[in-house]
Amino acid sequence: MRPIILLIALLGFTKLQAQDPAVILEVEEVSISAEALDAIATELDNPSCYRVYASFPDNYELQFIYGLLDTPIDITASGGFYQDPLGGGSTLIINPDVYPVQPTLPFDSWLTIGDEDNVGNEMEVLPDGIIFDAWEAGSNQLLIDGPFGGGVYITTESAIEQNTPDENGRVLIGQFTFSGELNGMLSLQIRRLNPDGSIFDPPGPALAETFVAENLTFSAQSSAPCLGDFDSDGVVGVADLLNVLSEFGCVSNCAFDLDNDGYVFVSDILVMLSVIGDQCED
Repeated sequence: MRPIILLIALLGFTKLQAQDPAVILEVEEVSISAEALDAIATELDNPSCYRVYASFPDNYELQFIYGLLDTPIDITASGGFYQDPLGGGSTLIINPDVYPVQPTLPFDSWLTIGDEDNVGNEMEVLPDGIIFDAWEAGSNQLLIDGPFGGGVYITTESAIEQNTPDENGRVLIGQFTFSGELNGMLSLQIRRLNPDGSIFDPPGPALAETFVAENLTFSAQSSAPCLGDFDSDGVVGVADLLNVLSEFGCVSNCAFDLDNDGYVFVSDILVMLSVIGDQCED
């Protein structure tokens, strides 16, 4: 029960500074590898992968991403999420040693604080992963709104790289591979640091310099595939043409059959030549 008491205590003693720190969420698309895209597309129509970051002043650390009855974590995808069989609801489950044999694992959907895998990850999940069960089972909604709260959190005696802003002023908090429209709302808590990076400890309550940002929102839209952009770099280029040429003469299970006639012949090369140089929309 100690972690639950700790979470409720920290959320209950928020005291704002004279000027509240600016906290926003940012989304950024991640290119899905061609090998992974083929597999994920068997489950989702036109999948896209986006990462979500919390942006806040660099003299703060991120302590919690949480959901309560009146301030839930509520993340939905109209066409569903991709949940990798070897993944999980948080990055505590993501083992990068498995990437070579499971190329879809890097594009699993999860929440985190800072780390994209389980190597050296000091994050914890409350209550112990069960908050992700319905989401992992295939629900198109991640909803955390229990009376005692829940989410991901990190507690340290001093700031660490994992929960403090990077060179871009951001901390990674989630990745979502999905189809359709993605919409999310969550709350988080940050704590001010001393100039040397240690936890701020003023006279009086040790929690006097925490700040809760409630009901932050983000959204994204999955994009239609770009014809001929097989390496997902946003441009139909020579490398993509070489992919088609490498399969020239294919007559069965052809990956680069662009005219859908079951073969890769001259007509497919002509399709590629007609789109060479195209810039794919963001």
